[in-house]
Amino acid sequence: MTRKIDTLLAEYGESHQNPTNKLVHWICVPVIVWSLMALIWSIPVPAVFRPVPNLTWLTPILLAAILYYIVVSWRLAVGVLVCLIICLCLIVYYQASFTLPLWQFALSFLER
Repeated sequence: MTRKIDTLLAEYGESHQNPTNKLVHWICVPVIVWSLMALIWSIPVPAVFRPVPNLTWLTPILLAAILYYIVVSWRLAVGVLVCLIICLCLIVYYQASFTLPLWQFALSFLER
């Protein structure tokens, strides 16, 4: 019996044979993921949640994503978690360091 992760990776691998396609994915997918995370992070939260630091609409989405990856493959979940933590650190760093609103900066990557 084939594990779900093996099936998913086989299907993904079939459509990603071209070296240029692989390179584009290594560069663009992380940028797109970060941009979408930053946009969701920027959505205002209700006043009742504001006292909780860094609690945004992104929080339940990331929890659901990690749970999904844990079900599919715990090793893949660890890798995804590391990537998501890096993205979150970049979001927090950006907000602390720059004056341009995060959502505007994130949109600049998605509009091209």
